[in-house]
Amino acid sequence: MRIFETVAMRLIMVGVLALTLVGQSRAQALELSLISTQQNTPTQSANAASTPNEITPDGRWLLFTSAATNLVPGQVDTNNGTDVFLFDRNDQSTRLISRSLGLATTAANTTSTARAISADGRWIVYVSQATDIVSGLNDSNGNQDVFLFDRVLATTTLISRALGASNATANNFSNAFDTHAISADGAYIVFMSRATDVLPGMTDNNGVEDLFLFERATATTTLISGALGSATATASNQSLSAGMSDDGRWILFSSSAGNLINGVTDTNGTFDSFIYDRSTGITLLVSRALGSPTTSANGQSTGGTITPSGEWVVYTSNANNIVSGVSDTNASTDAFVFNRLSGVNVLISRSSTSANVAANEQSQASRVSSDGRWIVFSSLATDVIAGLVDSNGVGDVYLYDRVNGSSVLISRALGAPTTTANARSLPSRISADGRWSIYRTLATNMLSGLGDSNGTYDVYLFDRDLQTSTLLSRSAATPTSTANGESTPATLSADGSRAVLFSLASDLVAGVTDANAADDVFVAAQQVLLFGNGFED
Repeated sequence: MRIFETVAMRLIMVGVLALTLVGQSRAQALELSLISTQQNTPTQSANAASTPNEITPDGRWLLFTSAATNLVPGQVDTNNGTDVFLFDRNDQSTRLISRSLGLATTAANTTSTARAISADGRWIVYVSQATDIVSGLNDSNGNQDVFLFDRVLATTTLISRALGASNATANNFSNAFDTHAISADGAYIVFMSRATDVLPGMTDNNGVEDLFLFERATATTTLISGALGSATATASNQSLSAGMSDDGRWILFSSSAGNLINGVTDTNGTFDSFIYDRSTGITLLVSRALGSPTTSANGQSTGGTITPSGEWVVYTSNANNIVSGVSDTNASTDAFVFNRLSGVNVLISRSSTSANVAANEQSQASRVSSDGRWIVFSSLATDVIAGLVDSNGVGDVYLYDRVNGSSVLISRALGAPTTTANARSLPSRISADGRWSIYRTLATNMLSGLGDSNGTYDVYLFDRDLQTSTLLSRSAATPTSTANGESTPATLSADGSRAVLFSLASDLVAGVTDANAADDVFVAAQQVLLFGNGFED
């Protein structure tokens, strides 16, 4: 069965990787497609830069942001900024999302940027400074606001609104976090705002961003980062969104406030990681000191990712009192995984010699598989795996197995699982089952006979089962050579069969004319062919 229908053409690139597995020969072919194409001209890129935001789990709907003015037939675009677009793999069409009221092909009157999409591709969150998106919009802040677009009804709703007014913006800047601003069914939207008129009787105690949850069915807004015991008074300092479970119940965020939970002892005076339970209104401290669920760890904790069930959280911290008996001598950040049910933190970026010894240099948590078992992180350390030969002295990408408590090196030299590639590598995303990880690297020694002429970042896909990496940003003419410009990974479909990237390169797809000399959006799709005892196409 064909995995992906291309936008403009079908290109099965040469340079197939063949392996023998249990009497069968398996081959993987890569199919690369240009998404940000000029209207009705599938072999020509659009006339300005485009960058992807998110793809739905099934790989059908791709959300992206673009400054191009010729992506949609009949497009009218006079805002001199970026707009939000949605690509449908089924019919190979692109539609304008950040549109002027009632005009499907006319862009809103100023800049808009995509943020997140629901699992079925119906609901899209984006931010905009435009004033012509919603009927009778009263924009009192002159700044960015948060909107929700319904693909089925082609209607837009103002999310960051003043109390009791569906068409009046809140009185200050609002934003939404990339990729995790919406629940899987589109029922809940998380946003950040400096506004003071979002709730009845609201008291703003900090003058910076607070965190809110909008329920689409009732059009009501709830304060997430509230001072303990109050539904209308904000906490004492800034709060920033980090993620949300699929059902919208569990919301991960970071905050420098010291009055979010009962009996809290805040020993660090900086950001900590929290989980908010929508059903109970209770907030849990994630980055906690060992043995005390209400005492913050002794260092800053930021960012993070929460699993779809809300059970597991990965985050980064420079604290050294999170795990029992830990020896932390790197004086920098480490990666942790937290289990909400048990309240236990585990050190991810550990030395291969001990579960309680932090790796000897800085590490950063990245993404986690749906079941919380597989975690991608980056590290400057030289002792994450036994026998590591670090040939670059910069960051490398690792995959941690929570069940076995061990890591493997992803960004490795060809044929050497314990030798780092010869330049910096940075992680991006992981598939739902943890098999596939997409990342970028400056390295030139990861593939046999690789020709690297661009001197910048290239995009690879790591297969955990086969322990191999595939070059995604490859030249169409020579699959063993990198493309002729910088490429950056963006996201993966749930099964890892489609990887989204953006690139300055002009030779990723044969026959395409690059009309913009800027970033374009591409999808790399894997095709698996089985020969011998079976066949799959």
